[in-house]
Amino acid sequence: MDYLKYALEKQEINPDIEIFGGVGIEQINDAEKKLGILFPGQYKAFLLGCGSCGIADTYVSGLFKEWDNLTLTGSIVHDTIEAREKHNLPNEYIVIEYMVDENYYVLKTSENDRIEDGEIYSIDINSDGSLSSFCKIFDSFVNYFKFVLER
Repeated sequence: MDYLKYALEKQEINPDIEIFGGVGIEQINDAEKKLGILFPGQYKAFLLGCGSCGIADTYVSGLFKEWDNLTLTGSIVHDTIEAREKHNLPNEYIVIEYMVDENYYVLKTSENDRIEDGEIYSIDINSDGSLSSFCKIFDSFVNYFKFVLER
């Protein structure tokens, strides 16, 4: 899928859609190394095309070209490392949307094999900081991305 083309088409209809700009392969490789996983092919294509994007208060987290991805909320590196440290998020998941102190939407990845696409799960954050059971909400990142931009 051409994520940038799709996002630009949706942006013509809804100017509230923000596209932060694709990142280079070096940034993607660095993020994968920091997180100890391989991004699914479709998510990697999203990062190359859009970097990160959103509409209203919903953001598809990614990587930013100009900002520090280790410290900025909305970066998959920052949000995933924080979820792992605070809530014991299993390593094969990355945070692609975070509702502060409520829930995470996470993308299933792989540590050793690059899968083509990954499933999206919703995980509630309990009052004690633990995570509730994982509930699959999308069969693929592609479907999640389209859903977000069509809201």
